[in-house]
Amino acid sequence: MSYGGSSVGISAGPDGIPGSLDDTHDAQGGGVADSVHWFRRSDNNPVIIDGTAIDIDTYSRSVTSNLPVGHSWAANANRRVAESLGAPFTQAVMYSRIDALQRLTGLTADEVNMVRMARTGRDRMAGTTDDYTVSLGYVADCGGADIVVQFRSLGPITPLAGCNSRVELSFSQNPLFAQHYSLVPAPGSSTLEIVVNDFYDWETADDIFFDSFESGDSSAWSARVP
Repeated sequence: MSYGGSSVGISAGPDGIPGSLDDTHDAQGGGVADSVHWFRRSDNNPVIIDGTAIDIDTYSRSVTSNLPVGHSWAANANRRVAESLGAPFTQAVMYSRIDALQRLTGLTADEVNMVRMARTGRDRMAGTTDDYTVSLGYVADCGGADIVVQFRSLGPITPLAGCNSRVELSFSQNPLFAQHYSLVPAPGSSTLEIVVNDFYDWETADDIFFDSFESGDSSAWSARVP
């Protein structure tokens, strides 16, 4: 993923796999486009979870100074990249097509690590006072909640889900320097509302994820195998 790139300046590189470590993203007018994807500085591997602390010291977005030697772009965890890195049948939701009736029930390494990166807060350092916490759960009353996920009929030909929100830059209003992007409520609303189309069967009797994401318990995440 990149910002300010040229549509004709994106190449899958010698391996022919889009989203892998040898891609190139040229900016409009030349140069290198700005990466908007965080990658592990040590190995640029998006399918690894280990004991490494996730923060600005171990992750970066700069493809011009922090990539490992021989890499040209930040690898993402789409299905083909994951398979090439020894993790078949693994894909991050953000980078892969999801077909009808397909169900993803676990968080991949890339998703877990990005949740942890988001939790580092404004200073992007883990373990400091501005860190965020994440906890999801099924409750009867959503009064006062910052984010509300609700089921409502959107009909058979509309998207599976929608969002009454917009994306804003956090901490900087210049895209070139923004370190965070945030979903915020639509004008006139104080709550971020995510609507899931109840026309489809979502099988919500059990936890959607099997790795304690709903409860905010991340103790097992560091031992997760993609």
